[in-house]
Amino acid sequence: MSFLKYHAQRGIQIESFWALPVLILDSLGIAKARCDWSFGSNNAVSEFSDYIIHFSNIALVLLLSLPLLTIILKKGRINQNEKIFTAVAMITGFILSNKVLSPQFMIWVTPLLPVTAFMMPKHRMIRTIVLSLLIPLLTMLIFLVFYKNLCEGPREFAYIFSFLRLICVLEIYRLHILKGSFRTLRQFCRDAC
Repeated sequence: MSFLKYHAQRGIQIESFWALPVLILDSLGIAKARCDWSFGSNNAVSEFSDYIIHFSNIALVLLLSLPLLTIILKKGRINQNEKIFTAVAMITGFILSNKVLSPQFMIWVTPLLPVTAFMMPKHRMIRTIVLSLLIPLLTMLIFLVFYKNLCEGPREFAYIFSFLRLICVLEIYRLHILKGSFRTLRQFCRDAC
């Protein structure tokens, strides 16, 4: 269990989506932020860091629970396609909600996206394929070109590309959760009422 203690002590990694509010509040002059090197990464630190970490933990539980709810509501009777969609939704939920975001996290989800794309209606398939290309490209761009800017500035382009990547990952989560959990929850609510 030492790995859980280690993770709990970590700050908001500069590459994570949760670092964006910390850095933007600093840029707006609302809350001073700095980059601290600890646990093998640069972390965004401000007076709001602890609150953001608590919120990220709540988001982690919610975004991982929603896909699992599909399995619970279906009493474990889900087909192979639904299992893959649930896995993608859980991985993207983990990526979105985690206070630590390493580039290798994108490797976890990227190979599954083309597989799920061909299981979707054409309009969602095209969107998923485009997103499966954009997410790793934006990640590489952020890490190879703008990483230093996240700590030292200017941050504007780093914000833009980080925000675009956030939107792409949110859309992947939405597309995959719609395929499973929300449709099931709607059906569950109809049946319950």
